[in-house]
Amino acid sequence: MSLELLIHNIGYIISALTTLVVIILVYIKDHGPLANKMLLLSFVAVFGYVTSHVVGVNIQDPELSRTVLMGNIFTIFIALFFAHSVFALIGKLKEQKIALIFMYSGSIILTIIFLIFPNSLLLPSVPKLYFPNYYEAGILYPAIMAWTVLLSIYFLSQMLLVYRTAEPILKNRLRYLFTAILMGYLLGTSAWYLVFDIQIDPILSMFFVTSFVIPFTYAVLKYDLMDIKVIAKQAFTYSLAVVGVGIFIVLLNFSNQLIVQQIPATPAWALPLISSFIVVTVGFFIWKRLREIDTLKYEFVSTISHKLRTPLTGIKWAAESLTTHTTAEGQEELAQIKEGTNRLVELVGLLMNTSNDHQEDYVYHWEPVDIATLSEKMVGDEKYQAQKKNITLSYANQTGNAVMIHADPKKILSVIQIMIDNAIAYTPKDGKVEVTLSKSGSTALLTVKDTGIGLDKEDARLIFSRFFRGNKARAADTEGMGIGLFIAQRIVERHDGKISVKSEGVGTGSTFSLSLPLMK
Repeated sequence: MSLELLIHNIGYIISALTTLVVIILVYIKDHGPLANKMLLLSFVAVFGYVTSHVVGVNIQDPELSRTVLMGNIFTIFIALFFAHSVFALIGKLKEQKIALIFMYSGSIILTIIFLIFPNSLLLPSVPKLYFPNYYEAGILYPAIMAWTVLLSIYFLSQMLLVYRTAEPILKNRLRYLFTAILMGYLLGTSAWYLVFDIQIDPILSMFFVTSFVIPFTYAVLKYDLMDIKVIAKQAFTYSLAVVGVGIFIVLLNFSNQLIVQQIPATPAWALPLISSFIVVTVGFFIWKRLREIDTLKYEFVSTISHKLRTPLTGIKWAAESLTTHTTAEGQEELAQIKEGTNRLVELVGLLMNTSNDHQEDYVYHWEPVDIATLSEKMVGDEKYQAQKKNITLSYANQTGNAVMIHADPKKILSVIQIMIDNAIAYTPKDGKVEVTLSKSGSTALLTVKDTGIGLDKEDARLIFSRFFRGNKARAADTEGMGIGLFIAQRIVERHDGKISVKSEGVGTGSTFSLSLPLMK
């Protein structure tokens, strides 16, 4: 086995394992929505194609190699299932019903033809470049290429039409889809040249999976399920964990020829097939072990969150029962207790969500929202807390009008609350907190400026990390958990926005800025 073939095999084995890991992750995370189901079917087709390719090009027998490489048929269904997933994602299933029927019918007819007349797709394999055997195109092989390209051009055109009038979140998803498709075709089609004896090394095609599958998964699942950092980190970690085993198994293939020579009855394809099976089995075992570690970590935070809810519920009930037994003067204090308890209950719920990616009922309810109204309401609610510290809390809407965004009002209200709560908590008595709403280009900009303890450069860099609290922050507010700004950032990212902080240093105060896309 040459060095080039060894690199090719390692690359494709890693690609197959990466696809398998993504399939398992997506299935476990959420396989309910139609877009996700079609995504899974697409990845199964990708896995089928990649596996048949890496096994087929290593088989010495031309007929057997051709039989295994007939897995090239999977490329028809990669494009088909991706198209179906995209239409489900952009909400165009009804409009594309006839087109989908045509796509499925054409794909099935082509598959039947190729299965009945395999020579029309591929002839017996022949050695090419450094491959023991490689694809040899049949008379209808260009048809599979043309059909795949035709399907892709059609659903790309539909995506472009939707993109022109799409909301910011859908636009962002479509950008990732465009990127995935472009990179997938640029890299994946590099394997086609050698099929027609054009002497171009198909080595770049092994990067087709990571450049296509990961961005596409991100586009479909980002706002419903997970962050790209999660799936990329897990897929990368699990893939690296099996690379060592994969290299060992591929190196074992060096002995394939020797074994065949010594034991002529040994099929040439047996060792590569057994090697691939071992790699997948070991990879799955390692993935399962790593997942158990993650589960223990998240279960700990989830358990603590559940424990917090019990005393909070008791406080809430006690406050409700006291309402009828207290004086008029005490009613205001009880109202503050109930309001604070309700906020804590919601904060605990958000904390549980950050520790549990499987919580299916944690969904966003999108609607047109006036952020000016939300900001004014939250400033009014926070007046009592500011007055207790003799802090001047002010609000200014520089636009003078409604400022409409597309958002979940409860989630954005939580972000504004976290920003103002932090400003009040870390501002000394007799200080000031100024909340200002303005517009900057196509975004709404909300700033919360305080005269508080400020931040040094290191604290400013880490302030949005989970459970991070600087030394000054711990001294100023001993009860903080360091989770509020992390939660706020997660919510803002789901709204395609940005939250940031500026400070000249310790003792100079801070300015937190929230920017969100305006409705068009």
